[in-house]
Amino acid sequence: MNDPPLSDLLDSRSDIPDLRGRIKEMAAQARSQGEDASVEDFLALSRNNDTAYVQPSDLERAEWFADIYDQEGCPETHPRGFHYRIFAKDYQLRDGDDYQNTQKCWNELKKGAFWAQVLGFVDPERIGDSKNTTVTPTAFDSHDDPARHRRPVSSSGP
Repeated sequence: MNDPPLSDLLDSRSDIPDLRGRIKEMAAQARSQGEDASVEDFLALSRNNDTAYVQPSDLERAEWFADIYDQEGCPETHPRGFHYRIFAKDYQLRDGDDYQNTQKCWNELKKGAFWAQVLGFVDPERIGDSKNTTVTPTAFDSHDDPARHRRPVSSSGP
């Protein structure tokens, strides 16, 4: 099987939603030529995470997120901060439920933010998800050593 690079299948980000159908066609064509091929053979990640296999629900999530992001004035933020910014406002999830400070809402927002950036609906430069790049190792003085507060393990019981 000759795997074309993703760059050969795209001219722009707007081509990403069409890739799902094209990947299915490529797998079907490989099978018609006698190869033991599946969609997974054309993906780098799982079907749920590969940007080349965007699902209709992912597109809806991206549009949903982009709409709320636009209503909020396209702030420079990170997903968790944006979640906290909007949960007490009058926004709804795609299913019509109120957006609240719940795991369900947070998961929907994370996925929506991811796909909105991938699909170019929002500027990924304005939505960061940075980690702390400064690592400060913890050093203990002998009097601060937490191990000195542990009880010794005794084989004879308490």
